[in-house]
Amino acid sequence: MGEMADYYNDIGMDTDEGGDDDWSNTRVDEYGSEVMDVIHQDQAMNSKVWTYYGDVSHHTEGKFLFFARDPRVLVKIVRAELLKGFHVGKISTKPNNGDYVLCLYDTNDKRKNELFQRYGDQANVKYRWWKSNADTLAGKYSEEFRQ
Repeated sequence: MGEMADYYNDIGMDTDEGGDDDWSNTRVDEYGSEVMDVIHQDQAMNSKVWTYYGDVSHHTEGKFLFFARDPRVLVKIVRAELLKGFHVGKISTKPNNGDYVLCLYDTNDKRKNELFQRYGDQANVKYRWWKSNADTLAGKYSEEFRQ
């Protein structure tokens, strides 16, 4: 089992099939990064599959959101940003309303303008700024998200 699967087991999230959460094995992606495909089921999302990149044990308070029709665009972004100091990101493996989503996690929103400088004017990606964990749990969306 890889480091990511070991982490999930350490925090009590079983990586065997069954229950509310179903986890597949970790794998190495085409770029040599250890990733874990995660299926999380809940009432709001039904079944959503995510591919995680980086250190999932890193503490976060929220995420920067990116949307794209082509998931390869998001893979390039998460890999580049992990090299620039971010620790963890996840990409949906199924589109929602035609777009895949990248959640790039951090402890605060201090890097929002830096990310806007890199991705704000790209035609193939929609950068939707920061969303805190508290706002996610409350179902809130910022004005930047709605753009």
